Order: sequence, then C-alpha cells, then structure tokens
Amino acid sequence: MKLTIEIEDSVIEFMKKKGHTITLASLILRGCAVLEEIEVTYKEPKDKTQYHLVEQDGLFIYVQKILQFKNDHVSLAIAGIGPFKTLIAEGLKR
Repeated sequence: MKLTIEIEDSVIEFMKKKGHTITLASLILRGCAVLEEIEVTYKEPKDKTQYHLVEQDGLFIYVQKILQFKNDHVSLAIAGIGPFKTLIAEGLKR
C-alpha cells in the first residue's frame, strides 16, 4: 500500500494530549441506505494483522486494510471547538 497521509499541524498538537496512536477503521452505518464512514480512535487495534501501520510526524497511524482512499490519499484534520474537538479523516473512496 502506497498511502499518503496529509496531517494538519493542529492534529499533531491535538494528539500530544491524546497519545501518539490513531486507528482508522471501517464503520458501516445501516438505515435507509448503507454508508461506509471512517471510525477514528486513539488506541491500537486489537488485531493489528488487519491494519497497515504508518509512522509519520511522531504518530503511529493504523489504517484498516479494507479501507480504500481516492488516489491513495487520506487527510487528517480537527473538527469541532473547545472540548468538542475531534479528529476526522477524509478521502474515502465511495
């Protein structure tokens, strides 16, 4: 996998408080339609064999192997304000 990851500076600062590990996994939402989103967590996955590990900017980023990104590129950014800030990942191929 030749995935490129774009990380905003605000993500690096945010992750100093959360730890240095990010996991990106598939999240299937079922309702009237089935949607795939990216679930972002701040811990190592239980089964690391299902993930690619990318070390970048002092972060350990686990990316689930089944995820497919447009042009093999994912962007990590911060969304929200104050205590409601969270990390988002964009670029999922739909």
